[in-house]
Order: sequence, then C-alpha cells, then structure tokens
Amino acid sequence: MENIDLGKVLLNEGISVYLYGGKGNLHFRMYPEGYRSLAEGWSKSFFSGSKNTHPFILMGTGLWITGAFVSAIFIIYSMVTGKFILILLSFISYFIYYYQFVGMAKKAGDFHSWLLIFYPLLFGYFILLFTWSAIKTHLFKRVSRKGREIRLKEEKHVD
Repeated sequence: MENIDLGKVLLNEGISVYLYGGKGNLHFRMYPEGYRSLAEGWSKSFFSGSKNTHPFILMGTGLWITGAFVSAIFIIYSMVTGKFILILLSFISYFIYYYQFVGMAKKAGDFHSWLLIFYPLLFGYFILLFTWSAIKTHLFKRVSRKGREIRLKEEKHVD
C-alpha cells in the first residue's frame, strides 16, 4: 500500500512503473510470526489502500462477499425448512462461491483448498480486519507494527 503514492509520483515524473508477478519464481511467507502479526500488518494499511480502489470495484467486491455470506446463510435456512430442492440449491450456490474463491486463492498464493471450504469464517475475519483498520487509521490515527506505535499524519494523496 505504501508504494501506491510512490508509483504515482514516479508516473507524474515520466518514469515508467512495472509490476511483475512472481508466481513460480518467488516464494515467501508474508507473516511468519502468525495471526497477530498479520492483523497488525493489515490493519496498518488495509483501509487506506481501499481508498485507492475504484468505487465500482470496491462495491462489486462488497456485493460478492455479501453474496458469499448469503449462500452460507441459505444453507442454514434450507436445512431448517427441510425442503430438498432448497437444500440442493443452497449447497450448489455455496460451492459455486467456494470454487471461485479457490481459483482466486491459487492466483494469490499457496492455500489449502480444504481450509477454504470455511470461507465465510475467512471473510468474517477479513471484514473484522477491514473494520479495525478503518477505526485505527481513520478514527484513532494510530497503528502498531512490530511492537511500535505509529502516529499517522493527515493523508496527502498525489494525483
């Protein structure tokens, strides 16, 4: 996220910026210290980075995640009703989202597909991190990273 504004400055100065994928050539674990480190790292810039996302992309992502939650709730609802057709449709919709998520996860990294079956829990964590990031960066204007407290300055966007 920190490099978005740097890229804009370089482009404004006429310097080309390139992004290369490293799949198959580069392997690293981003947060080897665990979930606490992941939460600190993402809450530092998650919300700020979303401001650089086109509103239609952000809205589409939000709608897709909402649909993924609805498909999980649909399973519970269909089981309560006991209607076979609803149960069948609910599992079909759930697995459509699951396979989409598996496809995206393969492009982003090395994730176990058996773990991704619980995607509503993962999306819930995602939403909690995004919300926490918004609170820390927008409201408190403080984040912590690797044991350090960082005060945020007012954001200046380079156009």
